[in-house]
Amino acid sequence: MASYQTTQRRALLGYLQRHEDEAFTASEVAKGMRLDPLASVKPAASTVYRLLTQMAQEGSIKRFVREEGRQYHYQALACGKGKGHLHLKCNVCGRLIHMEESRSRRILTEISRDMHFIVDEEQALLFGRCCGCDREENA
Repeated sequence: MASYQTTQRRALLGYLQRHEDEAFTASEVAKGMRLDPLASVKPAASTVYRLLTQMAQEGSIKRFVREEGRQYHYQALACGKGKGHLHLKCNVCGRLIHMEESRSRRILTEISRDMHFIVDEEQALLFGRCCGCDREENA
């Protein structure tokens, strides 16, 4: 059974990584995987919910609540840049932007020094509007 779950977990992570700039609810992931010809395994919705919860708790994917709703959204951390940088999330298009490590370090150091607060960078996600969406809104 453990190998079966491992196969499902790999398929789920693969799906999220193929869509790393997007965030999904658990039901959207389950539906997307059923329709995705590249998904090697099509896990049941209950399995998707359980695995997403586990993976978020482990820190292998991001879990957050969008401004407009109460549902959790999940997103891969497959940026290939490793730890040491912050992520910016556009509220309009959903794009995930990876902040440069040096800039992230400066911000985290300043918060630590000035606010006496240590940010958990694995969990930190800054929400706002990307420049593309901002231009469209202000046009």
